[in-house]
Amino acid sequence: MRAKALSHLSVKWPWIGEQLHQLHADDAGAPEGTVHALRLSYGRPGEPRPQVELADALADVKVFTGVRIRSEDVIDSLLVRWDGTLPPVTPAYRERTRRLLAQVEPLAGLAVTGAWVAGTGIAAVIAHAREQAAELAGSTTGVEEEGRA
Repeated sequence: MRAKALSHLSVKWPWIGEQLHQLHADDAGAPEGTVHALRLSYGRPGEPRPQVELADALADVKVFTGVRIRSEDVIDSLLVRWDGTLPPVTPAYRERTRRLLAQVEPLAGLAVTGAWVAGTGIAAVIAHAREQAAELAGSTTGVEEEGRA
């Protein structure tokens, strides 16, 4: 497998699934929820840009999910180059972050969150932000208190 990640966009963001259904379900005769958008991520900082063909991506989808998608079942595909990734986390970066968090910790009413301390991915950032908000609100139970925080 060459891909480093797979995102099921039409599940992760339901509005994408809804738009896909509106745009393509009638043409394909497919019931709602059977037209999907997937995003696979390739490459790492400091390495040459990988050349990825549809067949490569579909082979990786099979490894990730166990589902075989035939190329003739793909409505469209697009290769997008995006160089806006966060740099790899180095030991020096971790140490600077640790020092900053140690300085902020004793300050009442202040919390620090975001991908730079929580890790990459919206799920990690949201979970961390909720934990920090719960602590600021005086709660130690986190998500259970979210409606009252």
